[in-house]
Amino acid sequence: MIDLTLDIEQYDCPYIATTDDHDLAFSTLNWEFDRTAAKLETRMVVDGGDRATLDRGLGTLREHDQIHEYDLVAKRDGVARIRSTIPTTNVMGVIRDHDGYVMGPFHIESGSER
Repeated sequence: MIDLTLDIEQYDCPYIATTDDHDLAFSTLNWEFDRTAAKLETRMVVDGGDRATLDRGLGTLREHDQIHEYDLVAKRDGVARIRSTIPTTNVMGVIRDHDGYVMGPFHIESGSER
């Protein structure tokens, strides 16, 4: 098995697009890709540094057209835990089309994802 770590920028990903506009960082706690429905469900910690930055960023995320489901699980000061569902992004599609498997954990900050 070949294991690669990619540093990617993909603006069909609502998390990357949000961190490009707001000083937030997303870190996955749990994720599951549903091949049948072609969607990714994630549970993430979102760090905004302070509550105002966090609230603005979460508002932008909720409004993104690639967010199918969004639940705020907990919020304290500048940190939140969320659950969300997005469709397959272009990068996920390329990986899956070439018999790859999307693995994590993911860290998304400053407009890129590792």
